[in-house]
Amino acid sequence: YPINDRITMVGLSDKTGHVLLVPFEGMYIPELRRIFLNAKRLVGQNVIQFDIPKLFKALEIEWKD
Repeated sequence: YPINDRITMVGLSDKTGHVLLVPFEGMYIPELRRIFLNAKRLVGQNVIQFDIPKLFKALEIEWKD
């Protein structure tokens, strides 16, 4: 199957066992950008190799590792 670079949903959590899943569209995009620009810590599976580069590019955020 071809890989699709389109982001459709983003999951966010502030504590174990809780998640908020939002669509990657419309009014959510500027809010997601604000959240990621102000995040003190990012945790995820494959976050460095996949999630952050793809998501930050879509949000027009420069990734500084």
